[in-house]
Parts: sequence; C-alpha cells; structure tokens
Amino acid sequence: MAFVEIFESDFALPPKVCILAPGPRGRPHYAEIPDDFCVIALNKAVLIPEVKIDLWLMNLYDQDWFETANAAFDGVSIFWREAEDSGDYTPAAEKRLLAIDHTHCYYFRVVRPGLHLLRKTPIPLEELIVRGILDGGTVTGAALQLAYHFGAHEVLLCGADMSGDAYFDGSMSEQLGHGEVWPCNGDLNTLIRWMTQTQGIKVTTLSPTKLDVPFWDGCGVLEEQTKD
Repeated sequence: MAFVEIFESDFALPPKVCILAPGPRGRPHYAEIPDDFCVIALNKAVLIPEVKIDLWLMNLYDQDWFETANAAFDGVSIFWREAEDSGDYTPAAEKRLLAIDHTHCYYFRVVRPGLHLLRKTPIPLEELIVRGILDGGTVTGAALQLAYHFGAHEVLLCGADMSGDAYFDGSMSEQLGHGEVWPCNGDLNTLIRWMTQTQGIKVTTLSPTKLDVPFWDGCGVLEEQTKD
C-alpha cells in the first residue's frame, strides 16, 4: 500500500479524539474512555488489548516491539517520517517504514526547528504551526497538532504521563533517561495553552500527567489536577 502525505489527502478527524499514550498511569483508566471518542494510539499503545484502537500514530518503528504491533494492527496508520536531510534519518529505518502494508497509510514530515523554537523567539505559534507538524520532542505533541490540523474540537489524553521510561505493560522504553519530567513538557504546555485559549479546542486528561491540563470526570466537567 502506497503511503499518502497526510496534508495532501482528504483525511479528517471526528470532533472528539482520545490520544492514548503508552504510559503506565493510563492503565487504570482505559475503561473510562468514552465510546464516542476516536482513539488514536501512540506507538506501543496500539498493543493495549483493553481498548479498541481507531488510528495508530507512530514514530518508533525501529524498536523491538514494532514488528508485533505492526502485525497486530491493520487499520488507519499515520507515520512520522524523517526527511532525508534530517540528522535522525537512516536508510534502514526508511526501508522498514516503507515495508509496512496496512489498509490505509499516511505520513507526515516533521518540521524542524520545532516547538522549542518558541523558547527563543517571539514568533507567534500560529505562524509556525501552518508549516505542518512541528517537532515537539514526543509523539504526543504530534498527535495534539494532528488534532488541531484535522478538525478535532475536543482532545482527551490517557497515558500521557510525561514522566519516566516505563510502558503500560511494565517494560521499559529503549530510549532511557526521560527523567521525572520530560524535557519537552514545557513546549507541549505552550502548545496546549495556544490550542485551548486561542483555538477553542478543549484538552483534558483521564490519567495523571505532568502536563498542565485538567482532569475530565466523565461528564465533561473539568477538575484541576493535583500535582504529585
């Protein structure tokens, strides 16, 4: 199946999406994901058996669990694809990516410099985000931007811990050393504030996260997080 550049397609998201990340803090909350939310699984979260996955968003197709995940899922897939002039591009990873044969496959080229540029420049975020999906240091940032670009009005997070290296199943990421609070946490907070305060997109979370977002209590009522 040929890959399609997502910004050159007719791809669209429904108004409500749940971004399902593979952090362990999401595990007690899977049953709370509302049925009317489109579930976007990030990376290894596609292997969570308790949740029906609608879309798979991936950037770690070089890790040891990828082949199992790839064989288990044949729905709509969206892949973070490195440009050939990127320092993160490797021919081996590109070959592995192009061997994927799902029913519907989309990709995007991540834009650099990314969200961290906002730390050093007064450029308004709206002038940067029109360029595409900005590198946010984590696939959760890419998922939030996809929600913005493709029509979601409400985003519910689950398992986006932004802390530590563990997965929902007790295994550890091959990319160790994220720390107690991931370095990109502040950049994602900037993105979320922009989405909620200027674009009218509601962003809440089912599970504890280091991000500055309120809890969703199951009835659409927002409750502030108590940071631990």
